[in-house]
This record gives sequence, structure tokens and C-alpha cells, in this order.
Amino acid sequence: MTQYSQYDLIGKELIKLNEMNQPKSLLERFEDFFFDKLLDSYTFSLKIPNYLYFRGKILCEDVTELSGYPFSMEDLVYLLYRRFLTSVKEIDDPLHVYNLLLVRVPDKAQLKKRGSLIDALYKDEGTIQYLNLKLKKSYVLRGEVLLRDLENMIPEHNLTVEKLLETTIIDFLKEYQNGNNSRVINSLIQQLEEE
Repeated sequence: MTQYSQYDLIGKELIKLNEMNQPKSLLERFEDFFFDKLLDSYTFSLKIPNYLYFRGKILCEDVTELSGYPFSMEDLVYLLYRRFLTSVKEIDDPLHVYNLLLVRVPDKAQLKKRGSLIDALYKDEGTIQYLNLKLKKSYVLRGEVLLRDLENMIPEHNLTVEKLLETTIIDFLKEYQNGNNSRVINSLIQQLEEE
């Protein structure tokens, strides 16, 4: 089975479902419960081109100054990913969701050539920075389920939660850098206040 993140939560959940029919001792049930609670979040290491990383840090500083709330690159990625997952709930069209990722492919023949999707985003951007981000298990699992559903329409799309996170932040920062930033800071502040 295809893995949709380095943690393969769908695979683990399916194994759990299969094991539910098996009798378990009290100790085994306790271990399952304990490890499930212990592993409630997962860490991802995202690659972001240097200049975009720098630009994002400046944006986060602006949000911190204007809102009075501490706001980091991790917070930005988290908010953008949550916004993406929320918009996905409202849309029942996998191809439209795919386009929300700002992956623009000229024809369907190229839909299978996704292996270097993120690498193409780094072209002419210089070196990269790594951003470590912790996500709740439920958000990782939602991303994996989305990508699994997308596989029905776009077989072998090769997208993962990691690539989804990287694409989301890189596309956002590129749009922001290119001047498409009207109300961005106010929108981020509003989301912070709703938290």
C-alpha cells in the first residue's frame, strides 16, 4: 500500500482495525491506549528556499508586532495547513483540491510526473532551510486521507503530507513576495485571535 506520509498513519489505523477482532489482554489494551496518547503529534522537517524562509520570518515578525501575539514560521505553516484542510471539507472535487495546491500541470499526460514537484519549486532559489513542524495526529491523518482519495482520480500522484505542507507554505510565500498580500497580515491576526 502507498504511504502518504513518513508516518503511514492510514496503514497503522488499518492494522488497528484488523486487530480489533482479535482478543487482547488488559495489558495489550493499556499499551495500545498509552502509545496512542503518547504519539498524539508528529514532527515534519520541511525544506524551504532560503529567501522565502527569510521572507516568511519577516512576515511573522510583522504579525507579532501588530498583534502582540508571538507568531512563528511554524505557526504560519500550521494556520495555512488548517485553512487548506478546512477548504477541502467544503469541496467535493478532488481535481479542484489538487489545483488548490497550486500545482499547475499543462496536460493530463504530465500528471504522473510528480516525483520532482517540490524540487521544481526550489529552482533558482538557492539553498534551503529546514523548518521542523509538529502536527496533531488528526491533521496528519486528514492529509493522508485526502491524498488517498485523490489517488482515485489521479493515480500515482506521488504527493505526501510533507510535500503538501511544503507546497502550501512555499506557494503562499511566493504569492506574498509577488505582492499578492492584500489583507494577509490582518487575516493572520484574525486567525490568531480566533485560536
